Order: sequence, then C-alpha cells, then structure tokens
Amino acid sequence: MIGIDSAVQIFFNDTMFANTNISLDKLNEFDLKKVYREKVKLTHPDRAVILGRSFVDLEDDFKKVNDAYKVILHYYNSEVTVKPVFAKKEDYLYKRKETKPDDDSSKNDFKYALNLPNRRLRLSEYLYYSKIITWNQLISSIVYQNSKRPKIGQIAVSLDYIDDIQLSIIIKNIRPAEKFGDAAIRLGFIDLYKLFVLLGSQRKYNAPIGRYFVDKKIISKERLVELLRNNRDWNMRF
Repeated sequence: MIGIDSAVQIFFNDTMFANTNISLDKLNEFDLKKVYREKVKLTHPDRAVILGRSFVDLEDDFKKVNDAYKVILHYYNSEVTVKPVFAKKEDYLYKRKETKPDDDSSKNDFKYALNLPNRRLRLSEYLYYSKIITWNQLISSIVYQNSKRPKIGQIAVSLDYIDDIQLSIIIKNIRPAEKFGDAAIRLGFIDLYKLFVLLGSQRKYNAPIGRYFVDKKIISKERLVELLRNNRDWNMRF
C-alpha cells in the first residue's frame, strides 16, 4: 500500500481543485468522493475508447487512484479530537512498561504513551497520530510542502536532461495519476538513473513541513523542536 504523501500527490492537484471548487481547508468525505468520481472518469478502463487510451494503461492508473483513495479515507476515518497545542510535556514522553522487579527485560522495554502505529513515521504522520493536528491539517501540510519544491521537469531542464520543447511534450502526454518522471521514462526522454538523480535533487529543496505548522500558528517553534525530538526518538525504535 502506498504512503499518505504519494496518495495526496495522486489524488490532489491544482487542476482537480479548479474543476471541483473544493476547499482544502474544509475538505470532507463528500468532497473526497467528488474528487474520486472525477478521477474515475479519467482512469476507468471501461472508458478506454472515449479517452483514446489502452485498456492496460488505464487499468494501472485506475488501480493507483483506488489505492490513493483507500489510504486517504483511512486517514480521514481515523481522525480524532485534537489535543491542545501546548499540552503538557509528559503527555508525549515514553512511559516505562510495568514489569516485575526481577524482570531484566524492563531495562530497555518502553511503551509509548500514545496510540501510534508500530512503524517509522514522518513528522506530519507523527503529529496526526499523536492527536496534535487534524486530518485536514495533515493533508494541507503535505500539499504545502509539495507546492514549495521545484517541479521535476524544471530540474530536468536545469540539468540539461531535457529541453523546453521536450518538457512540453512530456506534460501534454502525462496520463491521469501518472507522475512526471514515469511519463518521461515511458516517452524515452530519461532513464531510471536520471530519475533517481532528479528525485534526489528535488528532495534537497523540500521545505521543512514543520514550517507550515509554525506559520499557521498551529504549533510554536519551541513546541516543534520538542516534537521533532520525540518523532526522532520514536523512529529510532524501528
């Protein structure tokens, strides 16, 4: 199953919001279904003739859309009441698991005080599962981060992997739910190695997602430092 970041990239984009008049800040289950229906129109294999695309290609894109929808719905349906931003510090610290005094395993055996998934978590996921941010704030933060980094196509042009004309060709031929890099490879403009270079370069320009929560006054700078430390400690367990 894909992660929440990939799901958001597949499911939400500027064109989709423009076509549906949906507000990201007030996104609800009805809006999700509305976006999903729009995506289905563009990717359902039964519409291959109408869309002028092959059944096999649409089948793959349709699966990606459905996977993204399931992931986003999972996050939406698991939303819980948000804790106060300036909650007590002890609410977010590890608690030692209760064991018998003679049990040596208790030395390094800790149980987290909150109900977090037993896996590594990105900061936005950690804040969400820790009940510090809402589902809408989670989605908004990911969209914010994606909007702040340079596009793969721009980086490809700057590295002379493609020129402006080739960039236009790739953009015009991108399939619904298909990423730019995948389209560029499919059309023969770059290879897998160059895509890895492009993705690595893009990550260097990623705006820290924590900045979004500070700018929106959801979390203070001091609180963010503490939460980053807690997030790091949590991930070190896996």
